[in-house]
Amino acid sequence: MLWLSELYQGWADLTGQQLPLLFLHHQPARGNIGDELCSPKHYFDMVPAASGVTVVGGGVFTDFGLKRLKILRRLPSRAVLWGTGISVRDSSATVEQITSLPYAFWGVRDGDRVDEAHFLPCVSCFHSMLDAPVQETGSTLLFINVDPKVSSVGALDELRHMAAERGWQFLLNNCNESDLSVALAEARHVVTNSFHGTYCGLLAGRRVTSIGYSSKFISLMRVMGLDPLMLVPVRRGSQDSLVNAVRDIDNDSRALQLDDHLAVKYEFRARNRSFSERLEESSLFSSVRLR
Repeated sequence: MLWLSELYQGWADLTGQQLPLLFLHHQPARGNIGDELCSPKHYFDMVPAASGVTVVGGGVFTDFGLKRLKILRRLPSRAVLWGTGISVRDSSATVEQITSLPYAFWGVRDGDRVDEAHFLPCVSCFHSMLDAPVQETGSTLLFINVDPKVSSVGALDELRHMAAERGWQFLLNNCNESDLSVALAEARHVVTNSFHGTYCGLLAGRRVTSIGYSSKFISLMRVMGLDPLMLVPVRRGSQDSLVNAVRDIDNDSRALQLDDHLAVKYEFRARNRSFSERLEESSLFSSVRLR
């Protein structure tokens, strides 16, 4: 039904109707809290000044959302790309630098793929759960991507059992916002194969053992000034690879932690505020305000 609604909004422009502001981001049927919280609709009140304005992002869009815009008959010249990224499965492959996109305004979360002016960290850096104080005596949270193409179905039961044996919290990324907020607040150490689990854990000042399977994890390490070699590598979708990787994590010796997570969090928020100010000064919006 969502796609039918979006298609109707795209076709309406052909009949001269005023089109509402449209937010596009991944919404898999199985759920993904990271995909949901990476949309700026949660953090900014945006009033369009033109018909058919579209905000694409965040999350991964291999073609930066252009195919979906075309299907919806929305124009890139009336669209904003806000903090999206790419994900190349072969993390050793050479990825071309992004120098231009046909959007009115655009920013990419993979800072090693763009110049300084177009680096825009995921807008989920504004979420209030990242402001919860660090619990030095807190628990370990095992936060796992439920996508069967990332974490095989067979791995989930093994990991759940392993977490119970070790006294770890266990949470899948199709959880709701409240569950993730509570789990992160109680955690001192996060073990995860989720991009947003890694991102939010680090910005919240937690120790994070990140299990990486694509270029997006390496890009994240680089923009945060961390060593990508500290990632725990796995083969995407391999049950044995993931289960064995988690089994070998019996402490936080492979964990990453920002020296000053507050400084990084405030810098990322400042970049998003600056981007929003540019939008407010444009002809696309009459108001873009942080909530």
